Formats: sequence, C-alpha cells, structure tokens
Amino acid sequence: MSAVETLRRIIREICGSPTTDLEDVLATAQMAHMGQTRRSGEPYITHPEAVADIVYAYYGDKSLCAAAILHDTLEDAPRLGTVKSPQDMASMIAGSFGDPEMGDEVLNIVRALTHEKGVPYDEYVMSLSKNIPALRIKLSDMLHNLRSSPSPRQKEKYRNAIQSLEDEHGAPPSGISSGHWKELKSASSGDKQVSEWTLRRLIEAYSRQARR
Repeated sequence: MSAVETLRRIIREICGSPTTDLEDVLATAQMAHMGQTRRSGEPYITHPEAVADIVYAYYGDKSLCAAAILHDTLEDAPRLGTVKSPQDMASMIAGSFGDPEMGDEVLNIVRALTHEKGVPYDEYVMSLSKNIPALRIKLSDMLHNLRSSPSPRQKEKYRNAIQSLEDEHGAPPSGISSGHWKELKSASSGDKQVSEWTLRRLIEAYSRQARR
C-alpha cells in the first residue's frame, strides 16, 4: 500500500471520506510528531488520530476532526525539534488547507488548545469554555487519555477540571454532546465499565494497528 493510500485509509477510519485538506493535515501531524512516542511505546500520532476519531464520532465535523489531528503540534513540534520555531509550525498548520480562512480558523483552535506553562490545568480548561470547538477537542483529548492507563496525578487533574466545568457551566457544558460528557465523567470516576461506543472504537484501533 502506498503512502497516499495509507493516509486515505486512516482518514476514512477517523474523519469519514478523505479530502485533500485532510490528507495534508495528517501528513503535517505525522511530521510534527515524528519519533515521538506515548508512555505505552506507541507512536504518538496514534493519540491525535484517536482524539480525532472521538471528535468525529460525537460531532461529525470534518474541520473539527482536522483540528483534532493537529491539536498537539504547536505545543510539541518546536520542543521536539521537528520544526525550527512555533511560527514555522503555525505556518505549516495554516498551509495544510486550500482555503486560507479555514487554515486560520483551525490554527486559532490549535493555538487555544496550546497549554501555556505556569497556567493551572483547571484554569486552562475553563478558559476553553468560551471556545466550543476547542473545548470539544480538549474533552476528547482527556477522554482518550483517561482510557489509556493514566497516572493517578493525571486522573486527579482531569477530575478537578471536569468538576470545575460542571460547577460553572452545568452538565454537560453548552455545546458538548451529552453522550460525550457521560463517557468522560464515567472515565474520570474510574468506572471500569466500557461503553459500547468505546469498545467498538478500541477494537477498530487495534485492528488499524494490526494492519499497519
């Protein structure tokens, strides 16, 4: 299978039918996370792919799916040295789209999702409540991490942020799918019961890995 065919297959599995923009977006994300791994040893790119999968399953929005694929690039790529500077990464993000307005829109979402050092995590998550697309991606990011053997510190951090959101904005917060919120709350509480949706996605994810 060629590289292009592989890209299209992955996109079809996480964001619906492939488009030129989505192919460019995934290629940009793969470059940005080149050589990076998760604690499990898996290539890091499996995380933004999984986040995009969650986003698309709950919200069915291709541009949001694209932003989810790129959500960690601005934070990680300059630190890893896969690009020279945050400005270079920002240009690559915006340039992944044929429509400059769409490129700027996604870039703004990715910038909003970039966690500045020194800002407490719950404050950072709360700040996203004014940016529904970014909040949808962040909660999808949290859900995937909670389903991926998180550390006790990470679970506590997420529980505090989720509770802060609920206290301030209700359950679920405006713009967030009730199913998504229920899944997130269940995962953050340590509920071992896996939903039908999560089980299906886990099976699909393992199948994808086996085919690569």
